[in-house]
Amino acid sequence: MDLQKAMNVRMRFNEIQLKIPNSHRLLNTIDTLFCSLKYRDILTAEHSVIMAEYNYKLASEFDPGNEDWYYLAALTHDIGKLSMEDNILKGSIKLVGEDRKILWKHVSQGVEILSELRMPTIIIDIARYHHERFNGSGYLEGLQKMDIPLCGRISAIADTYSALISGRPYQTNKSTYEAVKIMIKDSHLFDPDILNSFIQMLCHEKQPINS
Repeated sequence: MDLQKAMNVRMRFNEIQLKIPNSHRLLNTIDTLFCSLKYRDILTAEHSVIMAEYNYKLASEFDPGNEDWYYLAALTHDIGKLSMEDNILKGSIKLVGEDRKILWKHVSQGVEILSELRMPTIIIDIARYHHERFNGSGYLEGLQKMDIPLCGRISAIADTYSALISGRPYQTNKSTYEAVKIMIKDSHLFDPDILNSFIQMLCHEKQPINS
């Protein structure tokens, strides 16, 4: 992970500690989980940091007052991947069949880890629902539309965008323009109001959307 990303995470932790009373132990636990993920798979950790920034920004608009929790939750949303074997977690080909089902288990395993640690409900729920899709095609519960909790609908968009621009061992990272084009094509998978706002957010960022 590059120095700037690491510094941004540390600065955000310091800010959150000042804003949330008696959060020192909780933040230490989340920091430990995130560091474990970073040492296990740096690509997943970097993806989580990017997701955290966009989770925070979207929550500031759609769930104001909880944006710090969305940031922290993104850092641990994939913590279940700690248990994945290297051929699943770091493989150079896209997973299909039984291997893909094994990958899906990172959701339930992450929920189990976070629940055992008695993390706040919103952190557990973001791990639980970030792969649900608006049309019901997601996992693990196959929820659809407004049956998906708000935190899941927000996190699905931040998670997908981060995954696209971060890349994977089996696919190159996409530009902002390419990622947005894919998400618009797959817009049936996302809450339309949140997706529209997200695209507008990207348009107003320093990096042009056609870069």
